[in-house]
Amino acid sequence: MKRFCVLIAALLVVCGISLSAATVSDADDDLFCGDEYCSGAEVNTPGPMVLVDHPDHDAIVRKGIKQWPTWKSAPNVFDWEYTETEWCYFLRGQVEVLCRSGDQHDDGVKVSIRPGDFVTFQAGLKCTWTVLQEVEKHYKFDE
Repeated sequence: MKRFCVLIAALLVVCGISLSAATVSDADDDLFCGDEYCSGAEVNTPGPMVLVDHPDHDAIVRKGIKQWPTWKSAPNVFDWEYTETEWCYFLRGQVEVLCRSGDQHDDGVKVSIRPGDFVTFQAGLKCTWTVLQEVEKHYKFDE
């Protein structure tokens, strides 16, 4: 279902339809698809390899996010490649992720992440993380 959401989002972007006000949830595997998406032409907006959602408290509890492991980092800059899809909910801090996947839709896209963001990093994404303020997140990798 998640891949279906990405394909639909890509089709809508190609057609010039914005998803900035839409929220799509995936009831089958109980994960988020994201409510922000772009073709990569707009800076500071997620591309197809990064999806950002803003779940409410009930969704966070229902999906068990607070039981996921946590990861913390002091301000830092590092390269990362996702070999598996990662879902994470940011508790605090500020991060900028620069996509470098070589795909015309997301190469060079910078995604700004703040507390309350639920982010899906798709498998295959190559990126540079810039942790601007100490960050803490709950995370879960594709099983």
